[in-house]
Amino acid sequence: MVPQVADLLRRVATTHGAGNVSALGDSAGGRIPFSAALLLRDLGVALVHTVLISPALDVSSRNPAIDLLEPNEKWLVRPGLRAAADLGAMGSGGKIR
Repeated sequence: MVPQVADLLRRVATTHGAGNVSALGDSAGGRIPFSAALLLRDLGVALVHTVLISPALDVSSRNPAIDLLEPNEKWLVRPGLRAAADLGAMGSGGKIR
């Protein structure tokens, strides 16, 4: 999915100018524009903004601080995060564990 989003952003940037294009995403959806923006950067296309709202950047859930926070967290707990990560990884043919 990331290459397709990066290609779409590249085409829009080519048409309208990279300075007029921003990528944005929320939570697990923040991983896609983040990765697409990095891919574009590596290809020499710099978007003016990449806005990430609580992006899921560590979907491995290996950070030890999670153990302290998870008992009080009602929404972003490991089972749901792993399921979302696995769904996101399906396009790459793998699971994130």
